[in-house]
This record gives sequence, C-alpha cells and structure tokens, in this order.
Amino acid sequence: MSTTADALRLGNPRLIPLVAHDRASFGGMLISSGLILLLTALWGWRRGERWLWWMYLLGFAPAYAAAIGVHLAVGYTDFHHLTPAMGGAALLTVGLSLGREYLTRG
Repeated sequence: MSTTADALRLGNPRLIPLVAHDRASFGGMLISSGLILLLTALWGWRRGERWLWWMYLLGFAPAYAAAIGVHLAVGYTDFHHLTPAMGGAALLTVGLSLGREYLTRG
C-alpha cells in the first residue's frame, strides 16, 4: 500500500482492523478451500462420481467469479494482483473440462 500503519491510523483508526480482518478471512478461505479440494481429490475422485464434478463447478466457479468481479468493479485491475485469481480460474476450467467425462459418466 506504500504507506505506514501510523499514516493509516491517522486517516481512520478503524482501517487497520478492517485490513487485518480482510486478510484473516482471506487466509481462512484459502486454507479451507485447499483442504476441501485436496480431500475430495484424494478420496472422492472416482469414475461416475457426478456429485464431485458438480460440487467443484457450483462451489469454485462462483467464488472465482465474485473475486475477479469485485476487482473489476472497483477498478483494481493490476495484472500482478489478478494473476493468481485468473490462473486459478483457468486451472479450474481446465480441470473441470478434463475431468467431466470421467466423473459424470459411469
């Protein structure tokens, strides 16, 4: 942010707790999403497990759409900042495309 904690406190004393809350919730979301993805990939990935493919699509696609959409809506479109989200969305698309036939057909 190219500033100091003191400068942020001067601007608004509630800004630092807001940023800390944002970072903590983002970190928690990453950990929980990562665990869900890991555990289902290790033990749920079997031929014909249609529910898994739909869970990935209906769970992760809206999350990526919201995360990227919010950045676009507020004008925070820095390439380096959006690269991880765009890369994750691309990997999700590739994974869903490659796994669709295996998971949705018996």
